[in-house]
Amino acid sequence: MGPPLTLSQAATSLPRPSILRSPSVPSPSLSISTSSPLLCTTLFDSHCPPLHIHQMQYAEVAKAVRFDGPIIDVDALSAIKDRELVVENCITRTLPPALTLECGLQSIKEAVEKLKLDPPPSASGVFRFSVAVPPSAKALYWFCVQTLSSKVFPLFFMSKEEEPTCKTLYLKETRGTFGIGAAAYFRYSSTEAAGESTPIKRFLSNDSALIKAYGFLDVNFNTELSSMEHEAGSFYLFIPQIELDECENVSTLSATLAWSGPSSCPFEEALISFESSSHQVISYIQNTIEKFPVARIRSTLEKLNVVENTLSSMVHRFVTSQDAINALSDPMDLEEASSSSQFTVRLSPKITLSSNMLSQATERSYSVRDLANINAVWASLIIEECFRLGLTYFCIAPGSRSSPLAIAAASHPLVTCIACFDERSLAFHAVGYARGSRRPAIVITTSGTAVSNLLPAVVEASQDFMPLLLLSADRPPELQDVGANQSINQVNHFGSFVRYFFSLPVPSDRIPARMALTTLDSAVHWATSAPCGPVHVNCPFREPPDGRPEKWMLSCLNGLDLWMTNAEPFTKYIQVQHYHLNADATRKMEEILKSIQALDRGLLLLCAIHSEDDIWAALLLAKHLCWPVVADILSGLRLRRLSSVENILFLDHLDHALISDSFKNWMQVDVVIQIGSKLTSKRVAQMLENSPPRLYMMVDEHPCRHDPSHMITHRIQSSIVGFVDVLLRGHFLYRSSTWSDYLQALNNMVARELSFQVDAEHSLTEPQVACVISKTLSPAKALFVGNSMVIRDMDMYGQSRTNFTDTVTSMLLNARLQYQLIRIAANRGASGIDGLLSTAVGFALGSNKRVVCLIGDVSFLHDTNGLAILSQRTSRKPMTIIAINNHGGAIFSLLPIANNADPQVLDKYFYTSHNVSIRKLCLAHGVKHALVHTKKQFQEALNKSDYERMDSVIEVQSYIEANALAHSSLRRFASQAANDALRILMKVSAPGSVSFSPQFLFCEILRVEFSMYRIPLVAPPTSADPGCATLYREGFLLHLYLEDGIVGLGEVARQADPIQDAIIIQEVRKKVGYKIQLRADANRKWTYEEAIRFSSSVKNCDLQYIEEPVRDERDIVKFCEESGLSVALDETIDHCRQDPLKMLADYVHPGIVAVVLKPSVLGGFETSATVAWWAQHLEKMAVVSSTFESGVGLSAYILFSHYIDLHQAKLLKTRNHKVDPPIAHGLGTYQWLKDDVTTNPLKISHHPISECVEADIAHASRLLQNFQVNDKVIVRKSTDEEVRRYNLTVNLNSHQYSINAMEVGQETQDNVLVFLHGFLGTCEEWIPIMKAISGSARCISIDLPGHGNSVGQSCATEEAAEKPRLSIEIVADVLCNLLQQITSKKIILIGYSMGARISLYMTLKFTDKIKGAAIVSGSPGLKNASARTVRRAKDDNRAQILVTYGLPVFLDSWYEGELWKSLRNHPHFQKIVSSRLQHKDVHGLAKALSDLSIGRQPSLWEDLKRCETPLLLVVGESDAKFKAIARKMFDEIGHNREVGDGSPDSSCEIVEVPGSGHAAHLENPLAVARALRMFLTRVNEEFKD
Repeated sequence: MGPPLTLSQAATSLPRPSILRSPSVPSPSLSISTSSPLLCTTLFDSHCPPLHIHQMQYAEVAKAVRFDGPIIDVDALSAIKDRELVVENCITRTLPPALTLECGLQSIKEAVEKLKLDPPPSASGVFRFSVAVPPSAKALYWFCVQTLSSKVFPLFFMSKEEEPTCKTLYLKETRGTFGIGAAAYFRYSSTEAAGESTPIKRFLSNDSALIKAYGFLDVNFNTELSSMEHEAGSFYLFIPQIELDECENVSTLSATLAWSGPSSCPFEEALISFESSSHQVISYIQNTIEKFPVARIRSTLEKLNVVENTLSSMVHRFVTSQDAINALSDPMDLEEASSSSQFTVRLSPKITLSSNMLSQATERSYSVRDLANINAVWASLIIEECFRLGLTYFCIAPGSRSSPLAIAAASHPLVTCIACFDERSLAFHAVGYARGSRRPAIVITTSGTAVSNLLPAVVEASQDFMPLLLLSADRPPELQDVGANQSINQVNHFGSFVRYFFSLPVPSDRIPARMALTTLDSAVHWATSAPCGPVHVNCPFREPPDGRPEKWMLSCLNGLDLWMTNAEPFTKYIQVQHYHLNADATRKMEEILKSIQALDRGLLLLCAIHSEDDIWAALLLAKHLCWPVVADILSGLRLRRLSSVENILFLDHLDHALISDSFKNWMQVDVVIQIGSKLTSKRVAQMLENSPPRLYMMVDEHPCRHDPSHMITHRIQSSIVGFVDVLLRGHFLYRSSTWSDYLQALNNMVARELSFQVDAEHSLTEPQVACVISKTLSPAKALFVGNSMVIRDMDMYGQSRTNFTDTVTSMLLNARLQYQLIRIAANRGASGIDGLLSTAVGFALGSNKRVVCLIGDVSFLHDTNGLAILSQRTSRKPMTIIAINNHGGAIFSLLPIANNADPQVLDKYFYTSHNVSIRKLCLAHGVKHALVHTKKQFQEALNKSDYERMDSVIEVQSYIEANALAHSSLRRFASQAANDALRILMKVSAPGSVSFSPQFLFCEILRVEFSMYRIPLVAPPTSADPGCATLYREGFLLHLYLEDGIVGLGEVARQADPIQDAIIIQEVRKKVGYKIQLRADANRKWTYEEAIRFSSSVKNCDLQYIEEPVRDERDIVKFCEESGLSVALDETIDHCRQDPLKMLADYVHPGIVAVVLKPSVLGGFETSATVAWWAQHLEKMAVVSSTFESGVGLSAYILFSHYIDLHQAKLLKTRNHKVDPPIAHGLGTYQWLKDDVTTNPLKISHHPISECVEADIAHASRLLQNFQVNDKVIVRKSTDEEVRRYNLTVNLNSHQYSINAMEVGQETQDNVLVFLHGFLGTCEEWIPIMKAISGSARCISIDLPGHGNSVGQSCATEEAAEKPRLSIEIVADVLCNLLQQITSKKIILIGYSMGARISLYMTLKFTDKIKGAAIVSGSPGLKNASARTVRRAKDDNRAQILVTYGLPVFLDSWYEGELWKSLRNHPHFQKIVSSRLQHKDVHGLAKALSDLSIGRQPSLWEDLKRCETPLLLVVGESDAKFKAIARKMFDEIGHNREVGDGSPDSSCEIVEVPGSGHAAHLENPLAVARALRMFLTRVNEEFKD
């Protein structure tokens, strides 16, 4: 292999994410009575320290659109007419995520160019373009690189740090917001001249975009005069034209264009203004790639030369709710805004405001002329140059010889110092800081063995390319090799482990002092250039080491005059990119890309990735390639939070799958792209080594050879961002791969098995610790994981998530990349166990995140001095340290030596068993400690650690033997799962089998048919009333027609009462003897006391178990312990569908010996199987029980019983236990049916040998495959073909309406349900729910006017030429007229959103025609008249946008609102949006939006108090707004009506639909259908009464 291929591609240095906080801040009152914020408004604040201001002359501010405010004076609106109020809605376009900040800017610029070529026709409007950019993009640096002669204003940076100081600007990357230009502004002044006030009030809404405005209070800023003065009650806010907002896991780059008519700010002028802003930021964006721009920050702040200002106003930052305009009853004033106490704002060339950015040190030139001696001079110069180079964190070990350096560092006003008595811990702490910040820390030590103690950390930093600067004090040459105290040879002390070594001369005024500066500059350049690593500068000092005066000559400072007066380092290293040398690299990359395209089985291997920029790039590459991805625990993507809509195949459990020999032999890779160097999984590495791919490409920035298996065919030396940039430009044709589909199915099978095994284990295991920690991580946190066993556990058992809540990426809907990155670090350079705790503390400081550290006990004890560093809490967020204490080195128990070595030798020389108290060690250092033994205790300790916001150590008690057993068991189960999955996959793809579908595990249902059956029972069940007549078993047969042609058959049972009641056990036992096992079922009939009395009378009856002996499930365990009887769970587990293992965790007691499974009650076979596996895992019985199932249901139960019996046998074999005979299942209810739904009854017979009643498994299978319906028991059939479509005409007030309708169900049904959709919907969206209910009702859905195939108003006569508004009253009259044509019966209305408002209006106004109404996400309207005025203006503007820009643009903005957050994450969201695009009449839609606005609807709140019609209020679980409205509606009805006995009326009910938001009927239609069926039953009962 030739030399590494180098890509000359500079990566942009970009910032880390942050979160916007909203603490309440007091401020002067505003002269605004009742106000409501309209948009996400961000204002500045400076509260402590004082506000600074600088004024320059001769300037003007660019023209922008003026709005009257982000708040509305509601009292003032009472006199405003509709035409005098304009509420502008923003149109947001979200662009695809960008690889770099520069790419993001270019993407926005191209979008604006397209808009320029096709300018909007409207006279006014607001456009916003947003793009997700890498998390490391830094707003502060971008602000600082802007030219001081900027012509574009405002220009600002605002910090998001919780406790910012001037020092933190330099210590770590400060997150915040950068903005330039003003697209729009809001200004209020109590003294404003009346002539400046406009007759039309303009406001900006924020329903569809997360727009922020920035500004300050109590200051009157005149944009025309560029003047500013203090004025109580005034405010000035602006929306930047270009804004970079850093959040926790993603940075968002946005551009806003606003225009308003030819006289104010026309579109052309808005474009010119935007282009000025974009030109300036693009011109200086390359400067953001500086490694550590501390000098740039300091220099910029110095040049701004701001001075303290006497203004008393406070600058604020403030965020409102998304739809605050609708919450006028609960207004938020500007003085309630949150604050940022650190910012710099250049409002114009004349005015600059700053707070908490400056210090006295920033305002003076550097000088060393007054220092006491030459040692102090050199030391001060060294420390200052380190600061200018961006090195601001000093780790100081105590010592005499290093005193000059220590004193100089401690005296520097802008650096941060920490001290520790242990040099080894201190050096590892510096390595951790470098891991977190990607910049070097400086370690200062005295001479002698203090320097030698740094070696382990130096080795780690060298092996893992972490920058580090070592300043070791030394004795002068005359004290070397003469036996002087603390004198050793420190020259090249670390050999090849450092990138650079230099031994400075002893400080002397005869040597130019600038030598020290150039030496530091060179050393830091070596440390931070690829390959990064540690550098060592030896600093000998003569006496005196302290500050005693000693004359020295100023001549040694010659050549430093310019350096003294600026903030730049002495020598600036500049890397020039020779782009003309890239032709060869480009040609080679093209050849590689062609080779990749020619191969089929590609694997993306993501190894250790250190920066968030690179993690972002790797994620974009994975999405681009569409290859299977193996993400190492240190890649940042192993514990990812990625939306389920992202189509990226992560093989998180390939390591475990490879335990299977059959899978290992099957797995063959053609091409591997490896990003990063180190891989944790040994099995994955061995798999690739045993079957080398044809092309193996490794990408990393360093040039070193990282190829232990000697199989890399292409070594590419490049930044990860640079390499990804090249590949993203290439076109990869996605080819559906059976191999990838197999891998996905197999990975899912292994993942499910591992997840079950880990969660089902009731004791706290080490794999479970890893699993729980991974679930608690968020972008605000980072994980540092130790070596040995814990990193392997985290790699194997850590869990990623596909469902998460994220405020930023959820707003970036169309970015098609919704994710959260979890940053993870470890010392994997040399993979030692020393210094890990100290490294973790440094990582917490450098990463600026809340770090969770997972570490083993031996590693913890190896670095207990790290607790001394932890307890200092220097400028960092709290840490949670989890120490797994198994009293030794548990990893050796998993290695071959554990099977071969003598136990005593193993225990003493490998496990190194100990009894050291971690609690007492923590107590000695003042660190909080908690000891946990159980899963519950561990989770509670984690929660408490988060809540208390302080450092804490959680000690997890574990044992080597138990840990070895747990890992061994998991390996066996994973191997078995992989074998089973591969066997099934091979069977599916075998010749003659059913053709393989890429998504064969998921098959779309084309249509459903059902038949209702009724079969009489042979005898009443034991639970029936004694005097009842003949009873029947009723149910439904379902025929599912799948997309691959297969017809599935199933049975849906109606719920029945318990079958058996209490039985006299003694008599039964006497009759049957003791050879037969006897079970009893109490069906929760007894109190605890009654159950205990029962148990005492049957102790000698040898019950196998008793089901549900007590009413209260909380008494079950107590009953087991008191009675001594074995218990089985039945009804207790009926409601465990959502998280069965969590619920079952309370029932691991050995007295609970069985679970009774009723799949029809539990929600299906999948949940039932999970419960069965849990029981078998704990050596309990899993008994399948039927509930009057017919032959179809019983056949499925028989096969399911056989399945779990096979699983039990396999489990016993895996555990090397004896396989017991199958247990007896409870399937005897077949005897109660006189007939069956099949013409070929199921064979159930008495076995002559075993004396058992048995079912034939083969016959049950054949019955399902060759099912023939017994028509004699079928009562009614239903198929998809029964949907009827028709169009009716309604004439009303000289206007004609053509209404489209769909109908399902029999016209003879007494129940008539009418469904009304919401805005943008059609009648078709109700069809699935209508079909689910049509068995008991006639269901009709209607296209509302302007929607679907309905035509709104047409003139029936010449006199009606002018169309009136399409009010809710008119629509109600049209619908009443329509329904009279369809039916004469009373109807039940079901309406959603806009349809819900219409339904509620009709229910309240036409009580003689409506017998019930279901209101899905609906409202009675707005109580406040001014609120209705505002809403009318908003909806009118939306309607104008719809007509002006068309449906696609409108839908993009419409569905970006907070209201649709849940729907956006729905797998069918794009399909739903596509259906909305089918509307043909855009003008009709716009008219419906405007005319049927809630702002034009009369408030129904008062009418609601008198409502006597049954109401069902349906709301989505995550729809907070409409849940609150529903609760208020419920309270209005309940508080104002009573029934005969004086109690509140219960005719109104609220149903919360799980797993859904505002569009509950689309997101979870089954739950809505279930609620409607129950409501229909209730209405019919009330109607009869």
